[in-house]
Amino acid sequence: MTTINLEENEKKFIFKDVIFWINPNLGKEQCSKLSKILTKRGATPASQLQTTNQDQDFKLRGFAVGVPHGLQENIFRFAFEWNRNKENETPQNIQKEQNQYKFATHIISSDIYFPEYEAALSSDLNIVTPLWVEKSARFGKKQDEKCYSCDTDKKIFSGMVITASQIPSSDREALYGSVLAYGGQYRQNLVKDVTHLVLISGTGNKYDQVISNPKLKIKILLPHWFEQCINLGVLVDDRQYLFPDPQIFKMISLNQNTENKDSVEDNDEEKIPKLDSSLSAENIAEYLDNNDDQNNIGPDFLAENNDENLVLKNYNVALSLNLLSMVDSNFIEKMKQLIQGSGGNFIEPTRFDSEDNNTDQSVFWTPPEFQKIDILICQHRSGSDFEIATRLGKLVGSVVWIIKVIKFQKMHIPGKHIIDYPLPENQILKSNSNKNMTHGYTIALSGYSGSAREYLKRLIVSMGAEYAPQLSKNMHTHLIASNPNRIKFGNARLWNCHTVNHLWLERSILEAKELSVSHPSFTYWPPISEMTLGKIVGSFNGIRFSAIEQQLSPFVQNYNSLLEYSLDGENPNDILDDPLYESRKVKVIISEENKILALDYNNNTIDLNEHLNIYLFLILASGVNFFPDLETIKALDKKINLVSTQVSTLKNENENGMHEEKNLYPATENLDETINDT
Repeated sequence: MTTINLEENEKKFIFKDVIFWINPNLGKEQCSKLSKILTKRGATPASQLQTTNQDQDFKLRGFAVGVPHGLQENIFRFAFEWNRNKENETPQNIQKEQNQYKFATHIISSDIYFPEYEAALSSDLNIVTPLWVEKSARFGKKQDEKCYSCDTDKKIFSGMVITASQIPSSDREALYGSVLAYGGQYRQNLVKDVTHLVLISGTGNKYDQVISNPKLKIKILLPHWFEQCINLGVLVDDRQYLFPDPQIFKMISLNQNTENKDSVEDNDEEKIPKLDSSLSAENIAEYLDNNDDQNNIGPDFLAENNDENLVLKNYNVALSLNLLSMVDSNFIEKMKQLIQGSGGNFIEPTRFDSEDNNTDQSVFWTPPEFQKIDILICQHRSGSDFEIATRLGKLVGSVVWIIKVIKFQKMHIPGKHIIDYPLPENQILKSNSNKNMTHGYTIALSGYSGSAREYLKRLIVSMGAEYAPQLSKNMHTHLIASNPNRIKFGNARLWNCHTVNHLWLERSILEAKELSVSHPSFTYWPPISEMTLGKIVGSFNGIRFSAIEQQLSPFVQNYNSLLEYSLDGENPNDILDDPLYESRKVKVIISEENKILALDYNNNTIDLNEHLNIYLFLILASGVNFFPDLETIKALDKKINLVSTQVSTLKNENENGMHEEKNLYPATENLDETINDT
């Protein structure tokens, strides 16, 4: 009897060892539902690091890349051991109050685009989808967290549990191995947690059992669907592969009878989209009136908006300095009206008149101004304000994204789609303007239509290539095709023009570099490829953090000890009461040239290490009540320069074979001593 009670108790409190945080991006209703399921079964919420009101809690935030050590507590929203594998890097407040904090063991999120993701991943936290919570509760047992990854761009079968029948054993083992590699699970038998039954024909005991019990919600489908998904690396529409009447073979037969025809759309003189290359107030108005639904916003990543036409309520929105320098006052005024009309606050940088009356006003960001920003709109992934916003986990979006948000009155994460996120500053593909086949790129499209076609045209132009719809023998370098059986495709192969599907375009811009056209996924055309590929255009192209991180210089040195000069310390009055307080203080700004500058009391520029400037701005813009003491910072800068010299010397010696390889940063750990000795 006691054993039975213990087993029942175990099932009742299956989450007793779980300390959780739920991503607010899921929305209030789903967060509340998941929280109740977890706490009812013994789980505990993780400690919050930032106290805000409910409206603030459910504001969307972006992903954070390259958060320097020491600032996590001011950027992240909940307690977890981001420093698990590091020494002496626990934030001071947490270090003093270890027993008061409940460190998260599990993060519940539908995607990876939130500020804490990178740090949580490197700290071996369990980051799972809401399905993990629901399945664990349903079956009375914690499910394997690895099979419920929220990185669904890589783990495309996350949450799936398959079993196969009527398939030769060698093929079945290959199928199971592929499903495991892409984040799913398999079972040898039809058990209660199976989500997909894979069959060749609609017969047999397993088929009869599932088809007669629709409440099981098990999909029955052909193995061909998994083959297409694996070859392309994305989930394709499964409806044509579903029993009781899979349509795929009928559609293949029908498709073969209508092949070798190029549509009028393949050869027309199309308008090339201009929004990404020409920004004007009229352009915005035209886009807002356009009924083009390309890259439609799906319900899986919508934030709640209960106030009609107030999608930006409680959000502070700013244009980046680089964008401000590209556009005229009419554009800025139009954007301001649109943002304010949707409930948002339009944040502008500080302006001051130049001493030269013949010049315009200069603009710059101060840390307090930048701290207010929730959304930064950029044209490209460049400039110090882009870098600071990215490191702080603010929403960073493109002009196209903010216009879509306003047009559809739906808030969504810009990092989930290429066009919604700022483009790389350096063009990935170079236009073949001189028609010389050895230089640049001229690209045509075949088989893609409607909104998918408009989207791909925009990508081609955004990446720096020339778009020319009519394929020419001596001009085109690439054909992006969805159907290998069209005349245009055959001609391209005959003329040695690279032929790939649209995934080459999307993944090149995601990686911010030109990828090889020989990758198997780029040269694969599934059955009924035109429909299959057309439906997945723009669906699986979330931003790669690694590509963003490459643009941000890594922090080699550790500047933690600067935080000892926080005015939240034990004796802040010792600093504030100093009569030389103002003259000792360093100011940092993001200048009109989008560079971070350190200034002294007289607004003279102080020549400091680039990363030290960035760290100082991050400290102040993340809300740390910090006193940037001039002498302390100069001493630290001197030490950094010494380390850099040592690194350069050691690199040269190692490259020349003069010494055995050594630690390239021998003095880095002693940077803190410089501050303490000052």
